[in-house]
Amino acid sequence: MRKILLGLVVFSLCLAAGATDFQLQAKPDGSVWLVGSLAHRSAVLKNPRGGSLETRHSSTAGMAGVESVQEGWSAGAALIYEDGKIRSDYGGAQSRVKSESVGGAIYGSVYDPDGLYLKGALYVGRNSQELKDGSAMVGGAPVSLRGAGKDKSLYLGASLEAGKRLELANEVRLTPHLGVDFSRTPSADIPFSAGGVPALASWEGQTSLEPSLGVALAKDFEIEDWRLTPSLDLSAAVRLGGMKPGNLNTRPGFMAWDGQDWRTLGAGAGRWGGRFAAGIKAVRAEKIELDLKYSFEARESYRDHRIGAVFGLSF
Repeated sequence: MRKILLGLVVFSLCLAAGATDFQLQAKPDGSVWLVGSLAHRSAVLKNPRGGSLETRHSSTAGMAGVESVQEGWSAGAALIYEDGKIRSDYGGAQSRVKSESVGGAIYGSVYDPDGLYLKGALYVGRNSQELKDGSAMVGGAPVSLRGAGKDKSLYLGASLEAGKRLELANEVRLTPHLGVDFSRTPSADIPFSAGGVPALASWEGQTSLEPSLGVALAKDFEIEDWRLTPSLDLSAAVRLGGMKPGNLNTRPGFMAWDGQDWRTLGAGAGRWGGRFAAGIKAVRAEKIELDLKYSFEARESYRDHRIGAVFGLSF
């Protein structure tokens, strides 16, 4: 039976499985809050055996939560929904993947007047991903890809960060911070057809732990009823665990595309990485919040650009 290269398809589905990318933070005055967001992500992953995989991920999301803010600490809970679309391209082979995430989170923080803080969050939810369509070259001939069903699986994530806010001249805040992110993506099986032949893309469950160390700068500006806060954040991280060679496969046949072997697709991104983020937040009367942010991540064989906008209301 002919071998079929679907590495880009499976990688798209792996991105979908971990698509939720929220950063929960304490709201100004607690109570009930609503948040909506738009985001776009563009990434390039180099295959060690030649070629590059390009992905573009667009998503819309909504959150609703309740929170209690007390002297020295805060805690809250949220419901989360995210809808995403992922397009991938590798040397002319393309795929479109639709993803949905529904889940919840609990989060909290403790802090003191000297600027020390500790915050964390725990996420759990259900993820759904489906190949919509695509194409690939097999033996020099184009083959059409069509989805044949969804895979639904549970995901788990957690984050913890500690830091100290330091007040510098001209009311500039410098915040060294140390954090760790944990994620667990379960195994999944995605049915599809390739040139009319029923097939199944699958990957094994993955557990990843990523410690990071960084520093952030921020400053507040008061303009009439608004408080504007531009910020910069620079950090370094090391990924422990995650995707390993040999975890991706298709049935029938192992993933191959005219001799290209994608078993190292996930591991090729690299263990060490650096991140840069810049943004501006606008808050009015501690009730309305608009947050715009751009970030860039680089690893040995991976580049990732993200841009997003968040709009929030507190009641």
